[in-house]
Amino acid sequence: MVEPIIRASLLKKLMVPGTLLLFSPGAPSAGAATYYASPAGGGDGLRADSPFRIADFWGVAKPGDTLLLLDGTYRGRDAMINPPNNLNGEPGNPITVKALHDGQVEIDGEGANTPVALTRNNHFVLEGFNAHGSMQSVVILWYSSHNIIRRVCGWDAFDGNVNIFGARHGEHNLFEDCAGWGIARKVFSNSQQGNHTTFRRCWGRWEGSHCTGPKLVFALSYNSYHALAENCIGTWNAIGMRESYDLQDASGKPLTGRSAAHYDHYEVRMPSGIFSHDAPDGDNSRVANARLFGCIAYLRKGERFHSSYKWWIGPYNLSLPGIALTDCLSIIEPGGWDTIRNTQLGDPREPGLNTAENLTLIGGKDVQIHPEWKTRGILVSRDGSELTANGKHILDPSLNGSKGGATIMKRYVDGKLTDEDLWPWPMNQRIIDAMRRSGREPVDVTKTVFEFCGGTPPPIGLAADGDGGHVPGK
Repeated sequence: MVEPIIRASLLKKLMVPGTLLLFSPGAPSAGAATYYASPAGGGDGLRADSPFRIADFWGVAKPGDTLLLLDGTYRGRDAMINPPNNLNGEPGNPITVKALHDGQVEIDGEGANTPVALTRNNHFVLEGFNAHGSMQSVVILWYSSHNIIRRVCGWDAFDGNVNIFGARHGEHNLFEDCAGWGIARKVFSNSQQGNHTTFRRCWGRWEGSHCTGPKLVFALSYNSYHALAENCIGTWNAIGMRESYDLQDASGKPLTGRSAAHYDHYEVRMPSGIFSHDAPDGDNSRVANARLFGCIAYLRKGERFHSSYKWWIGPYNLSLPGIALTDCLSIIEPGGWDTIRNTQLGDPREPGLNTAENLTLIGGKDVQIHPEWKTRGILVSRDGSELTANGKHILDPSLNGSKGGATIMKRYVDGKLTDEDLWPWPMNQRIIDAMRRSGREPVDVTKTVFEFCGGTPPPIGLAADGDGGHVPGK
């Protein structure tokens, strides 16, 4: 039976002043140039038939310039996207590095290099390639601001305290139409003053980490503020866990002394949730000012969710003050994991700052929402059958003729619902192709979500995996 929970109207959304202007394109630089790079290089970079190496671009790059990456697999230090410190674009005239053909470029760190690292680099656009096999995080932004990472698939970081995609000590960075999976403590993360970070239409799957510390797919608001997650999808399948292992420290070495621990049966140390956060450290404020719009978290039966806890909080586990959820769906496949708590919105310890509006929560052990959360239009169902009756579907629910729950059919951009269709998933084929390259069974995101939620998937046309991205500010 569906149980609506209605307590109060939603607070005003926490809007970030100036957000719409942060990535607004300006007039192209009059002297903007286009260069070309290939895995082997050897040319002057001025023409596609005379490409140089990626590292050769940094010495000539200036605001407004573009480096086009020719098809192939890039390996070695000179083939990583790692510009020198303090190389910057300008507002409206970023330095762009993109694949000439979307999805046909692979940056392979081989476990010895970091595929993508921006360190004190501002106003970059990186687009259209795959990255994997890092010696630390796969795509990491350090002390870098106003950057866009778009249409990038990343997998398999170092097995330590790292991420697939991460932003630290920078502001106003956008991850748009990205996908991540594989070994990492966190898949998508903004932490340590990675403020005003936006994750838009990102798909992530947690697969494994033998490191100490909480494990998450979308790790929002660890000593960071004003995170924004728009139409993001997360799931969990711990296929990368070893059956038996000694717990490792942040650098990948086994812990010793009183911190030492051994795990068997594929157990995961501290699985925190799909959408969750770490607790703040020291004097950092607890007020996150984080917002989630149109997000989906799902768990499939038959996939691996072994936990070091007696029971696990699965899809949404949030308790910091200043968090707002709107139009979000959590679904644990019926008949699969009835010992997992579907959603926990815990005690924020500061009244009046947390809101949850139009949520659909299906399956699992139970749902727990603390009274300090202001709620409206929440639908809780054991198996969702009430919402799929008579040809209806979960992504656009109604019950007895009344709207309620999450409607996830259109795109959110800059915190506002647009009239642009969300489905089919913009990176659907890119994810399928990249997962095959990574040695995984591919996930068809559109098909998976609609199998869960009912309804007929929209036809997949060229536009679904073409440009696919909103130009922020337009």
